Amino acid sequence: MKELSIEAIKALPKAEGDFSAVVTIRPGEKFVAAEVVFREDINNKENYRVGGLTQTDERSTSVIFDIPKNIQDGKHLVGDDQIIQAIYFDDRDFEGTVARARSGEIDLRFDRTNNTIIASDFHFRTRGTPGLEIHLGRFNITE
Repeated sequence: MKELSIEAIKALPKAEGDFSAVVTIRPGEKFVAAEVVFREDINNKENYRVGGLTQTDERSTSVIFDIPKNIQDGKHLVGDDQIIQAIYFDDRDFEGTVARARSGEIDLRFDRTNNTIIASDFHFRTRGTPGLEIHLGRFNITE
């Protein structure tokens, strides 16, 4: 996954659906995306970029997955050297944190007739010390 800038994440085309997860850095606070994205990855035409974004005047938070177009339904590993990669981005207090997934798993179903991608569950840990855990995640997004 090519590193995304803050501006590139905010400029991703919008799709329809829902996206939510819990992030360990903010105990008790659930990430619920106000906007979702689902589009071809401009850097790798073999992948889709799928994720969620929430934005206020004070901050922007997002989780973005790179998922191969030919992915099969089922559970897949997420992270370094895996076919599915993910990033967590948060610019709370203007700090601009972008953390790549190190390890995790996602349970996917891709309805190609309606161009809808569904994750009934995902979780991953990010790089860094101590790193973040994004868990209890799910999404249902239509391009």
